[in-house]
Amino acid sequence: MDWKVLIADDDRNFRYAMCEAIPWKEHGFEVAAEAVHGRQALEILRDKEIHIVLTDMEMPVMNGVELTEAVKKQYPEIIVVALSAYDDFEFVKESMRLGAEDYILKQEFDGEKIIQMLEHLCAQNLEKRRKDFNQGRENEAFLAYLQGKLDVPAQGSPYYKLLDKDHMTLCLAQSASAFEMHVRNDGNLLFFGKAKEHVWLFIYQMPQTRSKSQWMQEQLCMAGDVQSGFSGNVRIALCDESGGFFKLPGMYAKAETALQYAVYFPKERMLHYLDISRYEKTRKRDYVYDLPEHRLSVQQETGERILMEMGERLKENMPEEEFVNGSFVNFYKEFLAGSTAKVDDMEVIKYYEGLKQWISVEDKMDYTSACMEKWRRQMLAAYNGKHKSIRKAIEYVYKHYAEDVSLQDIAVYVGLSDNYLSNLFKKEMNENLVSFINKVRIQKAKKLLENQNLKVNEIAEAVGFHNATYLSTMFKKVTGMSISEYKSQSAGLSRFS
Repeated sequence: MDWKVLIADDDRNFRYAMCEAIPWKEHGFEVAAEAVHGRQALEILRDKEIHIVLTDMEMPVMNGVELTEAVKKQYPEIIVVALSAYDDFEFVKESMRLGAEDYILKQEFDGEKIIQMLEHLCAQNLEKRRKDFNQGRENEAFLAYLQGKLDVPAQGSPYYKLLDKDHMTLCLAQSASAFEMHVRNDGNLLFFGKAKEHVWLFIYQMPQTRSKSQWMQEQLCMAGDVQSGFSGNVRIALCDESGGFFKLPGMYAKAETALQYAVYFPKERMLHYLDISRYEKTRKRDYVYDLPEHRLSVQQETGERILMEMGERLKENMPEEEFVNGSFVNFYKEFLAGSTAKVDDMEVIKYYEGLKQWISVEDKMDYTSACMEKWRRQMLAAYNGKHKSIRKAIEYVYKHYAEDVSLQDIAVYVGLSDNYLSNLFKKEMNENLVSFINKVRIQKAKKLLENQNLKVNEIAEAVGFHNATYLSTMFKKVTGMSISEYKSQSAGLSRFS
């Protein structure tokens, strides 16, 4: 069997070099696909069998860090190797933290060493698969059955014994952080194990009762037992029925649905499907908050107000948590875009990783507000560290970018000569003033391009370029993409990618 390789890199020359300079076939490998960004790579993974992903770190649409995280969540058995330049090694470290097995420095390209690395990783991968099959497949198969992905565990599985059980029920327990668990087993606990990150599954044998009220009382006692078994805060999600083995997937779905509402009922320590089922018909599962058109400037107080409004809309519509998180990420990216000419991808990644640790909308709002304040302080410190005249020049650019801004205009505003301002700006900002103005204009143009009703010449006029040709030229120079490429790639993104 050849190991099938996917190369994800927006540099066509490097992809060509990878394909041609390495004798893949001689060593049992095959370059089965190529992608120019992470989103395209994920689309290929859905359609093709791929064993190894070699991914560049800096790509449009979806970068290598985001691709690594997505691959390891959706296809954990795939080997991921980061392709790195010296100046993006921080991205490599983040990818390794998210599960990438190794990295390749582009500047030290050596086909023989790359093959040796991949052969070693493939051998490790095979050994891990064997161990997983022998030690953990039964548990995975049982969870897959409960989640409706598998008909029934194989005969001989440790869970096959549950087939003759009746009057079973289950619950899910979610913790906000990892902690040690001590569960007391009084003989009625048939199974407990990790269902997913921070979520544990418990299956209990329920006694036969004559009334629904008695049954619910027994269920609450069971939930209390689970709750007391944790050494920290825990939230319990309960279904509304009991039964035999073939009813367990339905119970699991109800408990999982109840658990989703922890986002909206943060004070409830027990969430029962009976209580929350009335919201199921009216909730908008894929709702994403629409941000207002204007920027959430780092100097403005509107950010906090819009954050509060977004929280209220999310609680009204009750989307699933991935869409809740998507709304918050959209908001934070917009906030960052209002404070700098270029959004820091690593800052967004750090924010998202922290956001996932919080359960309720209120907690996510508090976390976001704290991140905004921290970013404001960092920006203010950096801003105050600049020469007073440079701070005034930056303020002028952000206020007048849509006008015919010139070096002479800004020099008059700050009270310096043209040459002195130009040299001082280059020294303080590590780029010339004209380049900075163009970056600000392009950042504003990218936001306007999201509006499909605006024409390119209208956008050019709105951001100070005044004609579509000049905007197109500068857009390509600043972003490395044409406007049509940017619009095409943006259209393929989910609303919160």
